[in-house]
Amino acid sequence: STMYQFVKDGKDNSGSVAASNANHVKADPVTFVGVDQAGTKVWLIEVDGRQIDLSGGVWTSMGVRANEMAQIALRLGAYDMTRFDGGGSSAMWVYADGKGGLVNTPSDEKGERSCMNYIYLRAKK
Repeated sequence: STMYQFVKDGKDNSGSVAASNANHVKADPVTFVGVDQAGTKVWLIEVDGRQIDLSGGVWTSMGVRANEMAQIALRLGAYDMTRFDGGGSSAMWVYADGKGGLVNTPSDEKGERSCMNYIYLRAKK
């Protein structure tokens, strides 16, 4: 399910939601996708969050806010970027070279959350 388009036509569009919107107010784990202007490159980005080292009280991953998502996408070269569901739903699973598995650390205590939607990409041969 798409949520917000924080990069549109090569420009930061994170101000398209109210300043009080949770995407501006707090950093969260999040998954988003960017595409270049030619439509030939796609970036799938997952940012962990809500993770703190309890022994030292140091954040290992806080997550990101709307403007930070936009800046990441723009620095990669995205012309358009859409935010997907975030929080405990943010997970990235990769299968390559005959092996697959979760490549991030979900924020839910029990790990990866069961979700009804996903993106499946297959390399064209």
